[in-house]
Amino acid sequence: MYQWVPGEGYDEAARSRLAAAFPQPREPMGEAWFMSAERKMFVNLTGDLNTVPVEDLIEAFREIISGMRCFGPAPDWIEWFHYMLGRLIPRAHDYHLSYLLESLIGGFITQYQDGITAEPYRGFRDDVLNSLGRCMMDANYWSDGRIVVGEILHQGVWPNGKWGWFDASGDFSASMFFCLKYLRAEEIGPWLKSVFSIACPHWRAQVIAWFVGAHKVLVGELQQPEEFSAPRGKGGPAIGWEDSHCLDGDYSNNPTKHVIKVDPGHFLPAANRRLAMETAKSMITQDVVTEWLISMQEFSYLESELLYLPEEFAALYGADG
Repeated sequence: MYQWVPGEGYDEAARSRLAAAFPQPREPMGEAWFMSAERKMFVNLTGDLNTVPVEDLIEAFREIISGMRCFGPAPDWIEWFHYMLGRLIPRAHDYHLSYLLESLIGGFITQYQDGITAEPYRGFRDDVLNSLGRCMMDANYWSDGRIVVGEILHQGVWPNGKWGWFDASGDFSASMFFCLKYLRAEEIGPWLKSVFSIACPHWRAQVIAWFVGAHKVLVGELQQPEEFSAPRGKGGPAIGWEDSHCLDGDYSNNPTKHVIKVDPGHFLPAANRRLAMETAKSMITQDVVTEWLISMQEFSYLESELLYLPEEFAALYGADG
């Protein structure tokens, strides 16, 4: 049964299999956008990935994500993504303006837009879910069932002195959508019940913000991640993540794709969306929301920054609302 349990992070055996399955490509990876005769090559990726600055890694994944969207699949982007995937999971929460985890998930979506229908090796899907899909639960980021503030979820303080808990953090949002996209329908309920069961005030605040922001996605009004980023405080909480605006659902090499818009269908399987709604409605009552708000009183900024979101959360998902 697939669950999120604080402290039970990525499975090292699964991560090791991912890393072993994809050797380093022979040639360096090239950039997607270049106007000069000489194309920039990411030669620093050919050495020890543990020594590459996180900002350089995020830049490399941005080239893969935006390149796949605009130009379609290229062998070097596909090969280098798979090579880096298993090797960089231990660094998933390295941070430079965003978490590396967000870029890993964004890159994965460009490679497997229609689900993991063809595994590069037998067991690949399970290994990905048990490694990349569990990064939020890594023991380094939890203590006594609560997040270590500043290690995951929101980093730093906004210029107005607030932490910005009205919006979903990129690592949280990307991970939620990752599981909703790649878990099987029968796995959605047990996984989401485990998400709701984590009794951490900061985590609960993120669950509320994300579910309010994601409601239009779950009911089918918004279809692709490029639509997910809302302006701060307008249109509901932002649920986008690093480079999610580049994820439009079409990563083919169709030369007319930017002239004739092709509907790629919904980012999430219909059954998974339906079961997410049903599970939330079975778990959330006004008493639950009240309990969560009481737990947040320990951190005054959580309740104040959520504004109207708890009431909207109860109205949208509450079984007794």
